[in-house]
Amino acid sequence: MDFLMTGGNGCAGPIAHCPGQTDDNYKTEFGIWTITQSPLIVATDVRNMTNVMEQALLNKDILRHHQSTATPPGRLVASGKAGSDMCVGCQVWARDVRTDAGDDATLLVVVNWGASRDQHAEDISFDLASYYQGRAQRGLEGHSEAIVGVEDLWAHVDAPANVEVSAEGVVAVSQVPAGGCEILLLS
Repeated sequence: MDFLMTGGNGCAGPIAHCPGQTDDNYKTEFGIWTITQSPLIVATDVRNMTNVMEQALLNKDILRHHQSTATPPGRLVASGKAGSDMCVGCQVWARDVRTDAGDDATLLVVVNWGASRDQHAEDISFDLASYYQGRAQRGLEGHSEAIVGVEDLWAHVDAPANVEVSAEGVVAVSQVPAGGCEILLLS
């Protein structure tokens, strides 16, 4: 991603968002921006931000991981298409990060672009084993031990109820809204 322009500059009239863009859409673009470490242009009057703009632009957890140069930018690691196990239009973006304690962790953005005909929430499952196997090539420790912690960085919640992780590294996220995402830290 070259850069992210957020805030609705250029939208006509006194509206909170550009036409057709929901709070979930803003959250999704901000999540992918965090993974890819793209520059950000804030095109709004910061004195009059909407709730979702404040949640994004003032989220210290997300900003800390975006600004960290301890690890390289992340990438798209899974994408659902016809005939695959993952829902059509669903994606998983991942980035190796370090926790405040210096431990290796994984930042995930699990996206439902809403490609299904009825634009409904999706349950998304994916196996991180192949991603973890490549960690050694990226200069990080392997992730052979079980994932012991999951944090929702947007909601600031440890062990979110809609996320399950198996001992084998299969992550299942339920009810990801159409056009929305979950921004998770696995440690």
